[in-house]
Amino acid sequence: MMQRSDRFVIHFAILFLTVLLAMFALFHIMDYYDGTSVEGGAVYNFTEAFHVNLFLIDLSLLLVFESLLILLFVRYTVPALVGSSALVLVLVALGRRVFDQSTIMVIVAPFARTEHAALGHRHVVLLFVLNALLLSFLVAMMHHYQQFDVREEAARRQAGPAAGDPTDEKAASGDPSA
Repeated sequence: MMQRSDRFVIHFAILFLTVLLAMFALFHIMDYYDGTSVEGGAVYNFTEAFHVNLFLIDLSLLLVFESLLILLFVRYTVPALVGSSALVLVLVALGRRVFDQSTIMVIVAPFARTEHAALGHRHVVLLFVLNALLLSFLVAMMHHYQQFDVREEAARRQAGPAAGDPTDEKAASGDPSA
């Protein structure tokens, strides 16, 4: 059975994965309509919206990745370490052949072809500060749920056997058939 702290990390990652997917969809919608004319001679200009969207995409990517790493390294330390080491070795050995420049350009180009999709230094600092705050919230909630589970288990042990349970009464009386 999964602990509450692990469930919280998974729900946290799912929340930011949902935000990430919504921001990708919004990016494509804004990219489609950017520069189109509107009645009255105006033109759609999503410059600031691209900055906000890119900021939220980056934040969501960081938080989903960090949540999964926390879950893996806290819960499954040795398999995560072996898996990540193997992945790094495979990427080093096969990286140039698998991810050549044209492949990377196909993946990255849709998000970089607009001149508005760039973050300045102020945005990057804000991104890391907000990421640190959200990550500290995640760790604090994990700690809270772990402490809650420990207190609940201690209370369960302190309460002792349930009254009226015949198997516990036989064991307490020293009956060897229990």
